[in-house]
Amino acid sequence: MPAWMIKFAKIIVISTIVGFLLHIYLFFSETAQFPNYISDISLGLLVFLFTNIIGTVLYFFNNAVNNIPFISEKANLRLISSISLNYVLLSSLLVLSFTVHINWFSNTSPVDFIATNTELLYKVFVLSFALVFLFVIIDFSVRSYQKFSQIKLNAVKSSREQSDLQLEAFKSQLSPHYLFNNLNTISLLVYKNPDLSEKYIRKLSQTYDYIIETNKKDLVKLHEEMEFIKAYKYLLDIRFQDNLQINLGSYNKDNKLLLPPLSVQILIENAVKHNSPTDENQLIVDIVISDKYLQVKNNILRAPSKTDSFKIGLNNIRKRYKFHTEKEIIIEKTNEFSIKIPLLHNKN
Repeated sequence: MPAWMIKFAKIIVISTIVGFLLHIYLFFSETAQFPNYISDISLGLLVFLFTNIIGTVLYFFNNAVNNIPFISEKANLRLISSISLNYVLLSSLLVLSFTVHINWFSNTSPVDFIATNTELLYKVFVLSFALVFLFVIIDFSVRSYQKFSQIKLNAVKSSREQSDLQLEAFKSQLSPHYLFNNLNTISLLVYKNPDLSEKYIRKLSQTYDYIIETNKKDLVKLHEEMEFIKAYKYLLDIRFQDNLQINLGSYNKDNKLLLPPLSVQILIENAVKHNSPTDENQLIVDIVISDKYLQVKNNILRAPSKTDSFKIGLNNIRKRYKFHTEKEIIIEKTNEFSIKIPLLHNKN
């Protein structure tokens, strides 16, 4: 059964039960007898139609009120507005019903009808307010709980997605290809230059310490990332010799700028991955740092025959940034390829 049919069935059931209970109470308070709906089928049908029309109108009207932007954002205003507007609507419907009854089904004038049924009218409007108040309080509680649950669920989903993105970045640095390149470099250095191979291993260990340490962090300090980049740069300098030049920008170590971990390393790695440096055509990667952006730019060389898509690493960085800022990553391609990633300010 569709959801709207289930919702509509609930409205009918609740409206019918509340309507008949209210009518029985009012009928008994006036006549000291219970209404006989079996013998007076038209009365029962009238009560059923009247209460369900009012119940349905109130339900959809209350939904509309709760979806008004400036009302829905403030809990206190939403509660007060719902009670006030729903009671005004219900009172208007009751006045309209009494007017129809006086003009079509009663021989008395409006003044005589009010004089004769003053106590009944008083009970109707007081009970109407009590019912509206109860209805709004229950609806307000349910909506507030649903909103709270949705917020908690979104927070869990957001945290899970962040963790998945962090794991994706972490796994990319533990890939067999990355390990193979480093192990291959070490094997060449061991025989040619043992001292250099020892330093290379220490730098490699330093990079992996950082990768493992930041695995579960959403953001890291800029100076921590750049210290890691220095160790990573040393590995690339040894591996590519004079074919690669990485220029690190200056920055204040005392600043409180933040960024997602491994962001800069991914950008450098992709610059290396998508260009083929040679002795004649050196790959130059410049890292420029300001208070707002960190820019990684490189000259464009011949692309290797086979390479992984850059979109994977870039999308990972872009998605991680969306959890922390509305600023976009800026990509520019002229005679150079440039990517600017926002630097976030630590509020603490």
